[in-house]
Amino acid sequence: MSQLRLINFLEMPAFNSLRYQMAAPLVRPEGMPLGEQEGIDWGLRFERVKHSANYTCSRCFVRLQGQGREYLYVHHANGDTSDLSESNLVVLCVRCYATEPMHAHVKDYLSYTNFVAQHP
Repeated sequence: MSQLRLINFLEMPAFNSLRYQMAAPLVRPEGMPLGEQEGIDWGLRFERVKHSANYTCSRCFVRLQGQGREYLYVHHANGDTSDLSESNLVVLCVRCYATEPMHAHVKDYLSYTNFVAQHP
């Protein structure tokens, strides 16, 4: 299997913000790479969720517009990435996202460091 890079849609080159790479893909038992489901435009889906939340973190209520939107993540509240129901998709700033279980690695991202410096 060739090596794949998994990136958050905000980390795509179009957003000029590549923050992490993984040498090997995480794979679901059925063989589809984690975070990918056929026919889903993740960028559009997540942008709609952020827009619906008025680009505001649902935990600390920081509102991020313009380029600040790169610090917003869409989190699966119940931890099931296959559950795409609107009630499961929660908008969090990078600082709040990093406090979620199994997300502490986000504190190593440049975006986390930049966000904390701009929003003490």
